[in-house]
Amino acid sequence: MKAATLVAMIAIAATIPATSSLAEARKPDFSTRIQAFMPRNTDDWETGGGIDFQTRFWSSENFGTALCVGFDTWTVKSEYSEESDASGTTTTSIYGNMSMIPIGISALYRNNIAEKVSLVFEAGVRYIFTQSNINAEITTADANGTSYSKDTISTDSTFAGLVGVSVETEMIEGMVLQLGFSYQFDLTRPRETFTGEDLGVTSFNSAMINVGLAWAF
Repeated sequence: MKAATLVAMIAIAATIPATSSLAEARKPDFSTRIQAFMPRNTDDWETGGGIDFQTRFWSSENFGTALCVGFDTWTVKSEYSEESDASGTTTTSIYGNMSMIPIGISALYRNNIAEKVSLVFEAGVRYIFTQSNINAEITTADANGTSYSKDTISTDSTFAGLVGVSVETEMIEGMVLQLGFSYQFDLTRPRETFTGEDLGVTSFNSAMINVGLAWAF
């Protein structure tokens, strides 16, 4: 249902340019924002940060679409455990981070609330490419000696939805300051694997605070 709603909003926004004259349409602009993530799955993730780039095409004063790409890094929640029994002791440690590249499209609605201040609402879909830098180290000590192994915990690439709102204030002609809040939610659940074994699913659900600039071109 979430995916169908987002796709419908984007499709509607994409058809609006045909009803707008060139004189009324706003110039496209380029937006770059720094983002701070607050992951909802605190069992797996600590924090996250990144940067988002959007090329925004305005079909009228109010409606637009955006092509989006980002570069993010999420820090895994570090873990250390030790288990002992009659045969020996096993210690496990997990640490590292996940690199992500979200690519997608958004529908935009802009509402002018003052002469140089606007609210911009966004709804979009992202495909998130993942590259794991999360390591698991396992050390086993028993009567035969000590063995050590290290490998990467991999996470699937996945689809996510995004909704948000930002306040945009014109600083100089053609350039605006952006301050916003967004929420990212899973459309598909990414799975984790370690040495070929399925560890189950994780989540990229997250609240986001962002700040940036947009300028017309």
